[in-house]
This record gives sequence, C-alpha cells and structure tokens, in this order.
Amino acid sequence: MTRGGSFPARRGKADPPPPTLGHLASAARRLVGATVAAAYPETLWMMDPVAAIVIALLIFLSWTSRAREDTDSLVGRAAPTELLSLVAFISVTHSPLILQLEKLRGYTLGTRCWIEIDIVISPSTPLRLAHDAGESLQRRVESLPEVERCFVHVDVDVEHRDSDEHPCWGGER
Repeated sequence: MTRGGSFPARRGKADPPPPTLGHLASAARRLVGATVAAAYPETLWMMDPVAAIVIALLIFLSWTSRAREDTDSLVGRAAPTELLSLVAFISVTHSPLILQLEKLRGYTLGTRCWIEIDIVISPSTPLRLAHDAGESLQRRVESLPEVERCFVHVDVDVEHRDSDEHPCWGGER
C-alpha cells in the first residue's frame, strides 16, 4: 500500500499524460445533458437528440485534434530548434578531441526525440580515444530528458559524400 491510494505511483520519462481529455469530454456530456433536461421539459422532445448530436460533434472534434497531435509526434517531424542548439553546444564542447560538428539531425519519435550526430576527430587519434569520445558524447546527449536515443558517427575528415559512405540499395555505386 502506498500513501494516498492502493496502487504505487510509477511515472517514468516516457509515460503518457493522464487521460484528461476523456474526463473533460465526460464532464461536458454530463453538463450539457443536465442543462438540457432542466431547461427543456418534456414538451420539447427534440432537444435530447439535438444535444446528443452536439455532444458527439464536440467529442469528435476534440479527439480529432488529439489524433493530429499524436500523428505529428509519430511521423518523425524535426526536433525542436532549442534542443538541436543545446545538442550542438554539448557536441562541440564535450571533448577537446572533437574538431568539428559535421552534421546534426534530430527528429521526433513518440514523445521524445532521436538525435544523430556526425563529429570529426583527427586521423592521428587512437581508435580507443575516438571511440570513448563518441560513446561518452552519446551517453551525455541521451541523459537529456527530451532525448530517447542518440547515434554518434565519428569521421576523420569532412571531404566525403554520404552517397559514397552509404550507397542506396539498387542505386549507382
């Protein structure tokens, strides 16, 4: 038993918000129903179906709005500019081994973001040090509450094309 109830309160970083929209729709339905029942006696029998249609439209519009918001967060929209600016600052100041931030991409996936970082390190840097710098940067960015996952790619130059490094399936090589 926990304080204030019979279920333990568990709220992690990725838990959805409580179902307030459903509660709001239920309260609106009860309010309109009570108002119509009190204001219009049995002589205006058509007000009951009209009120039901109005309530159904209100619920439909509220859930359509919520579905649009959820769809936007699931289709991989660009991450917020403030978050990308913060990640860029963290990336260039994280380690003296990092010479340059080559690319930074961020997109939403659910309630949080996925970040892709391409950094440039000197070709003379030992592999273990380059790996440790990339991995510690990954962990640091993933510690941000808005970030679900971070991918760090370490390069030794900026003079290459993505098409050379990652050719498309069935495309020219």
